[in-house]
Amino acid sequence: MDRDFKASPGRHCTWCPLLLKGCPVADTNPYGQMTAEERLRFALWLQKAEKQNTRVLKDLMVERGAIHYRDGNQEEYSADFVPVEKRFYPYRSAAGILDEWFRTHSEERGVLVKKDSLQILTEIAE
Repeated sequence: MDRDFKASPGRHCTWCPLLLKGCPVADTNPYGQMTAEERLRFALWLQKAEKQNTRVLKDLMVERGAIHYRDGNQEEYSADFVPVEKRFYPYRSAAGILDEWFRTHSEERGVLVKKDSLQILTEIAE
């Protein structure tokens, strides 16, 4: 008994010799719409676009407050930005600032209790 199976896009398309030329579902197959290199370039572009868009959204929320949106299906979305105090600072960024502060505020050297990178900074400054 012979059966005709319908083509169905999926991960298996990456091995198909018809993927870029002759795919029976090319119009709807996301695997065949771009080469692997084009897909990578698109992914990199999306990452940069999302980062830029998020930065602009944060600026807008700081100025205007929460942003609300309702789509065509009446699904409601909202975005709000609440600044969070940083508890971690990259060593390279903070080292120079802390070094200068300890140099000008020698009475505060006792603030450091733990033997960590901050105390090492203090020892270097002495």
